[in-house]
Amino acid sequence: MPLYLVNTPTAEKFLTLANTNAGRRAMLGDADSDKFKGMGQTITDAQEVLRKGVERAVALVQDRTRTDVAKHAAAKQIAESTAKQLAFTRNQLAAKAEDLMQDGQAVADAFFEMRGERSAIDAQIMNWVKEQAATDGGVAQIRKTAMDEPQLAAVLYNAPNFLLGINEKSHSKLRLDVVEKHAPSAYKAMDQGVELQGLLPRYDKAIAGIHSSFYNPTIADQAASHVEVA
Repeated sequence: MPLYLVNTPTAEKFLTLANTNAGRRAMLGDADSDKFKGMGQTITDAQEVLRKGVERAVALVQDRTRTDVAKHAAAKQIAESTAKQLAFTRNQLAAKAEDLMQDGQAVADAFFEMRGERSAIDAQIMNWVKEQAATDGGVAQIRKTAMDEPQLAAVLYNAPNFLLGINEKSHSKLRLDVVEKHAPSAYKAMDQGVELQGLLPRYDKAIAGIHSSFYNPTIADQAASHVEVA
């Protein structure tokens, strides 16, 4: 007797993985990781939802009271319920990630706020940055100086890259570096938000895997032809 209702290599790999603690952590995130602090229980609950769903779907193989069509129809119901709960968790993670990103951005914006009384000095700093950026190793020197000079850091954070003579990729990296150095709480919030956002495609993949591995839709849909006789 086969182990699963769907016996393709892809389905077998998904269900085997989802049937282990390590596999569920790989699919849905490690609840104990500091990267997901504050959402650990949410992730743990999602793993438990997946565990129970897989357990119930696999158990249907041994159910002698159901026909194959009935088994696949029941597995489809389990898949829909499991996927719905994981989609809800995914949306919770997405909302939390967005909140963290916005909170971190607000803290960084406030810390690096440009002030009118410093405009003359800021203009000189921008000219210095442009001069340095045009030299070999200039961006590295700018970064090194910005680690010790909050006013330079503020200029790098606020000024667009084309006014600084720095390419967009290097400028983005410099902005993150100065936030991490001078506004660590902002960086931590934004970094955690990015990590949570990184989980979202994994939830999407798990949800898709549930539907493709729990049941065969062609067989499950045959249940619609059932005729009540009493």
